[in-house]
Amino acid sequence: MIEPKVRWPLALLILTLFVGFSCGKKAEVIESRPTPTVDPVTGEMEAQLKLQSVICDAGLSCPGGMAKIAIIDNNKLKFCTGFLVNSVTLATASSCLTETLRISEDDSRCQKDLHVFLPRAGFSGAQRVGCKKLLFASPIQGIDPVLWRQDIAYIELSEPVFRRSVRLNREGLVNSAKLTIWKVDADNNQLGVIRKDECEVIQNSYVNPLFDSNFNPTALLSGCAFKEGNAGAIVLGPQQGWRGVVSKPLSAALERVVRQNEVEPLQPILHVSNGACIQSILESDAPTARECFRNLDNDEIDARRADMLTNLTPYQVNRQAVEENVNQIRPYFNWRADLVENTVNGGYDIELTPLCMRPIADWIDLVGRGTRRFVYSKIVPRWKLTLGFDRGARLVSRMDTTETQKIFVQFFPRTVWNSQKTDMFVWKEGMPARNFDDVKTCE
Repeated sequence: MIEPKVRWPLALLILTLFVGFSCGKKAEVIESRPTPTVDPVTGEMEAQLKLQSVICDAGLSCPGGMAKIAIIDNNKLKFCTGFLVNSVTLATASSCLTETLRISEDDSRCQKDLHVFLPRAGFSGAQRVGCKKLLFASPIQGIDPVLWRQDIAYIELSEPVFRRSVRLNREGLVNSAKLTIWKVDADNNQLGVIRKDECEVIQNSYVNPLFDSNFNPTALLSGCAFKEGNAGAIVLGPQQGWRGVVSKPLSAALERVVRQNEVEPLQPILHVSNGACIQSILESDAPTARECFRNLDNDEIDARRADMLTNLTPYQVNRQAVEENVNQIRPYFNWRADLVENTVNGGYDIELTPLCMRPIADWIDLVGRGTRRFVYSKIVPRWKLTLGFDRGARLVSRMDTTETQKIFVQFFPRTVWNSQKTDMFVWKEGMPARNFDDVKTCE
């Protein structure tokens, strides 16, 4: 298509006359700093908004689409993190908005109460952009983020912002995967600093027992610190795909429960909306995974947590470790470490049970082929297992080995040599013996 020729001197003259005579006002000098694109908030609040800024942390190359969001809440400012999903749409956590903003159908409420600040990035200078309207805000019911099916809000900006945006990735959150979050830390009431943190996906945690698959709507990350302004932070995968949105940190009450019973030092834990299940602004990009629509309720959480506290699975690691250690002490038998419930501490003790004889020719001469009866003893820990939490608040067993016990074993080498089997007696010092008939060689 051929562009029409423009007579630039004439066009320039017309433009000059239009600017000079429009509305009967004098032409003003345009300042070099960004001009706010929102209707000014009168009084002291506008003065506070003019002082707001956001920068990239020293030494980092921050995504240009990150934003600091300032929300007027009861005549005070609260801060969130936002990020561009296209040139006119910003995403953040719905939980960071005020209830009034979430339920209001009046666009002017958004225009007055929500203000967006973008950092200098590349060829783009720092900008302050307004909210044209709130496109979508997921409902937030109750205080437990485990039950928030999604925590997402989309804001239509008052003008396009030509910076790099992100694309939603619906691959789900794989257990133990390493992910990155980009967040805005509200270092004070004026300055927001964009920082990144490395996190790990934590499934099967006591904090969120419903997060047991890659596609559960609510998820957990550990190892990432939370600071004011971080709600709405973006979770990115290895290929920079948008994998989730940060909601809030672990509650103080639940943190106390975990820390009182920690086996490993607890790492910071964040509740996250899983990108696989988040509602998109594109109707063609709806979540499809069946788990995204699973039932989320308090009864299910309570049942899962109760099952975690009574399940024997967490004890198996320590039980197997004891078994391997005991079987290295003497060469005669293979032993099984059995869990025995301890009604005093609510945990389990370990009791040793002989399984079978090891190859007889390897050890029979150590005790004598004609020996009628052979007794030996061994001092081992009095193993006491109780439940505790690891760094991701997952239930594991901890083992107390501060006390010791003396165990006696009696068997009959002459019978072993003649018939490849033996009766055995096993007892703890001061306790009755347990007898085991016809212990045979191992297969």
